[in-house]
Amino acid sequence: MFYNFPDQTIPESKKDEKWHRQHILNFVSFTRSSNYKEQKLEIEKLYYAYAAKIHPADENLIKKTITERYCDLNLGPGYDVYPLIENTIEQILGDYRLRPLRLYALTQNPDAVVGKLDEMYDALLEKITRKVHAEIEEEEGLSIPTDKPEMKLPENDDIEFFKNYRTNSEKQAETILYFLLVIKKEKEKIYQALLHYLIAGTCSMIMTVKDGHPSLHVPNILACDYDTNPHSVVQDDPQYYAYTEFIGINDIFNTYDLTKEQKEKVIKYSTISANNLQGKFADDWFFRNGNDSELRIRTINLIWKSRIKRKFKKYINKSGNEEMKILPEDYRVRPKEKNDIVELDIENLRHCTMIGPDMVLEWGQLKDQLKCIGNKKKRFIHVVGLNVNNNTGTNTVRSIAKKLKFLQDYASEILYEIKIAMRQVDGGVLVYDLSNIPKEWMRLGITKAIERVNYSIKKDRIMFINSADKKSTGYASSVQLSQKTRLGDLTALLALIEDLAQKVSGLNGAKTGQSADYAKTGVAQMNMLQSSARLENVYGPFDTFVEKFLERIVLKAQHLYKKGDIFNYYAGDNGLQFLKIMPDFFMDDLGITLSDPRKEMEAKQIISQAASQMLPNMQDPQMILEMIKIHWADSASEAISILERGVQQMNNAMEERAQQAQAAQQAEAEAKAKAEEAKLISDRERNQTQVAVANIYADNKTQSDQIKETNANLRKAAEIEAKIHENVQKNKNKNVLNDN
Repeated sequence: MFYNFPDQTIPESKKDEKWHRQHILNFVSFTRSSNYKEQKLEIEKLYYAYAAKIHPADENLIKKTITERYCDLNLGPGYDVYPLIENTIEQILGDYRLRPLRLYALTQNPDAVVGKLDEMYDALLEKITRKVHAEIEEEEGLSIPTDKPEMKLPENDDIEFFKNYRTNSEKQAETILYFLLVIKKEKEKIYQALLHYLIAGTCSMIMTVKDGHPSLHVPNILACDYDTNPHSVVQDDPQYYAYTEFIGINDIFNTYDLTKEQKEKVIKYSTISANNLQGKFADDWFFRNGNDSELRIRTINLIWKSRIKRKFKKYINKSGNEEMKILPEDYRVRPKEKNDIVELDIENLRHCTMIGPDMVLEWGQLKDQLKCIGNKKKRFIHVVGLNVNNNTGTNTVRSIAKKLKFLQDYASEILYEIKIAMRQVDGGVLVYDLSNIPKEWMRLGITKAIERVNYSIKKDRIMFINSADKKSTGYASSVQLSQKTRLGDLTALLALIEDLAQKVSGLNGAKTGQSADYAKTGVAQMNMLQSSARLENVYGPFDTFVEKFLERIVLKAQHLYKKGDIFNYYAGDNGLQFLKIMPDFFMDDLGITLSDPRKEMEAKQIISQAASQMLPNMQDPQMILEMIKIHWADSASEAISILERGVQQMNNAMEERAQQAQAAQQAEAEAKAKAEEAKLISDRERNQTQVAVANIYADNKTQSDQIKETNANLRKAAEIEAKIHENVQKNKNKNVLNDN
């Protein structure tokens, strides 16, 4: 906060337009300081250097020391800036893009932490209950439902489940950030901020609203200002934020909704010339690049933290927890609720917009203030900054571009000398005596005569002279000025400069893909790790900056979204997804943490190598596909999941093959046993048949003898009966004869 900012504790009734205007005037006064201007100029020059352009303030110096070193006329080749800074920064940006951006949300306020513990205990109780109920169902056949049958629980490892337990609000925050960064393409703006950080040693991101969603905006470094804490490089709670632009009159009319009187005042500004700027500090408000250029007027938007006293009323919410509701400023407290009313001195955001030195456009309390959920007194300005320039107390720019600037200057001068040497690479300068020019050519004039000589030498490769001419003083000759050796030295020196740039920036051959083919893998990996370790000094503060800003994005989403809002989106291979905002999302103060990318990358590399070693021994097409998917995984955790799935499939396949082999062995054993049993049965039946046949034979023999004996007896009986019958008949015949 500026020391000369107006008093923030005055009553609200005194915070009028004049009071708001004074904040901007004090800020403008601050920008007049030499330290402020020097740092802005230094940063501006670094942006020119990144673009491989000469800053207007350095043009005369380059002419005096390089291009016009020996004469007033610029007779040499054009001076070009060697793009050393751009090349190096692009390599660092590319390296950062390859880092996986995996984030985790964590509850921060004490109530939310306690709630998370309660959820974990509930999950543990649910898991134990399900196990007991399963045993009862198996033993008694009774199905007893648990209290939370819908709760998702781990199948195997309880420790991993509870170590990585995520509340509904945490999972909601992570999904929302994925939706914004990936689906809404906001992730690219993070890399834009990194570019500013690498060039200027500072950057910032602003929260805006786009299509009803939180959005990221990366402002022009030269146009924005915020207070910096010298004890921290990440400015996640600035006390003010100012954005300054010098814009033309038409742009002012198109940007701002002005009244008739305000438009007339802006038009009046246009009469100001470069030579008659009005006011003591008019150059702070007006800019004209030459008498014929359009006048540009300074516009300033300033947001700062103020203080205000507010009344809050205590009440018990549906969950049984105590909360406080903010009351209107004119709320009259009734006697019976006096004990439930709390008066707090809270932060309050104010803003003011000015065009020119005396026109206030907007002022007052900022609408839609970003309130901290875990601390009712806290308000946040919509910006998060990163600044490594002021933590040394020297106000010196400390960036990658600054480290490389002197090397780029050397490289540019070497390039200029190379261009000169290339003009002389053929080896000589022709020395031609003008007295050798034929007289008839000289009648055309000296210029035309020289042109004819050049034409003859280049076309015919021969030049005729008259040695008998008494006016001839000599012949043409050449002076050797070959620059081939010097050209090689300059090229080698330029390569040395580039190598120094790699070392200064933290890159190396392994990182940039320039390592020699003969480099051993172990050496290359060592170089990669060393390079990564040095670049972590750059990436570390930037990652913290990203974490803090994403926390503000989540907070903005909690203020912007409503319970039950539904958004749909496509998530790659996962197809159509739906994001529904649940009530839990609005209850917690959520922090964001990025995963350690070095560990992620190293772990993923190890997993990929393991998969590559396993791949040649695989025959199952599905398993081969799973191993290939590992190389395409976005993170180590995803690669681990794929590997675990692959290992599980492999184990299942091995178990299935073992079961099949066991079943085959068992089937073979059973078949063998059945064959042996069938043989025994067959032998037994054959033996039984033989016995039965023997018995039948024996029985038949006995029966045959009996039949023979019976038949003999019957024959005897028949013979006897026939004899008896014969005798009876003889007697009858005898009686009949007697009767007659």
